Amino acid sequence: MNNEKEIDENITHLNKEKILRENGNESDDKKSPQENLDKINHRDEVAYNKRQQKYDELTARRKKLYYMVMLFTVSFFILAFASYTNQGLYKIEPNTLTFINQSFNALVLLMIPFLLGSLGGFTRVLISGLKVYQSTTIIISSGLMAVFSWVSIKSGVLVSIIAPHLNKQGITMDKINSSNETEFYTMALVAIVVGMFSSNVYIYINQKVEHLTNGADNKGASK
Repeated sequence: MNNEKEIDENITHLNKEKILRENGNESDDKKSPQENLDKINHRDEVAYNKRQQKYDELTARRKKLYYMVMLFTVSFFILAFASYTNQGLYKIEPNTLTFINQSFNALVLLMIPFLLGSLGGFTRVLISGLKVYQSTTIIISSGLMAVFSWVSIKSGVLVSIIAPHLNKQGITMDKINSSNETEFYTMALVAIVVGMFSSNVYIYINQKVEHLTNGADNKGASK
């Protein structure tokens, strides 16, 4: 008896599943052929548009590469022809050599304020308690600002701006331009101070922005 009951329950369950599947198929079959055709056409159109977009992107990329190769080739042939017809084209003038020499000397010289300014920025970062590996940009920027300060002083632009004010106090340009043994230490101090000041300005502004942002977030959370 128990076995017959189990068999009847299994048959009933299978019949229910069959009826549900037939109902689902009937609901799909109720759609008109035109609706099915429109759905297939829409799917094909979407797939075609994707393929067409990829093809257009690939074609544009190939055209860009082709134009670059052509431009490089034409430029190379023009340069080669100009070099062949003008044998003295690559002769460097003495003034150019002098300028290159001065540029190299200036580059070597400006490494000093860069290192000193970076040292000043590094010191300011340590004082503020920031993590050094997260503040490398500040340190490098401080060194560059120190380089710019040295360039402005060495070029005489800064001195020419403040000269009228110094003349009123009895300080002449000869005293300013005169070099002595303390000049290097003065310029080194300028680089360090500029580096510390630059990093200090950034740290101050960054802390103010973070404080305002946190205050706005707290107000929004309280509401």
